[in-house]
Amino acid sequence: RIGERARRIVLAPAFVDRALEVVLCQLLFTFQEIHLRPTNPNKAGRSIRSLLRFVEHCPGDLPTVIMGDFNQWGRQTGAMREFAQGWHIVTPGRSYPSRQPVATLDRIVASTHWNVVSSDVHHTALSTVASDHLPVKAVLSLIKK
Repeated sequence: RIGERARRIVLAPAFVDRALEVVLCQLLFTFQEIHLRPTNPNKAGRSIRSLLRFVEHCPGDLPTVIMGDFNQWGRQTGAMREFAQGWHIVTPGRSYPSRQPVATLDRIVASTHWNVVSSDVHHTALSTVASDHLPVKAVLSLIKK
């Protein structure tokens, strides 16, 4: 049934490393992946603003999760300031580079529809060779309204 109502679009802000393929339909929540280029913080901020405008135009007030490589060193500096109100910024831990992680570039950002229960970095021998970033994860609980 979801497929009958879905519209497929490609969201490709000029400053995002790769296009985001998004399926729009009658969803219970939205999930967005992001991978920002580290070269210019102003472009990163514009990319996040573009993604937030997209989320705001989704039908209804949907619980939203955005996760990925933000390429931002601080939780509340640079482009991360775009999430000032209405968002939980989850920094599970050091995830880059995967072999000897020193940086917290990978984050999970959740709308205030969610409670953050826990978060962690998945660090195993296999995960250190699978990518230059370690996977991050979080347990989120949807707040009943």
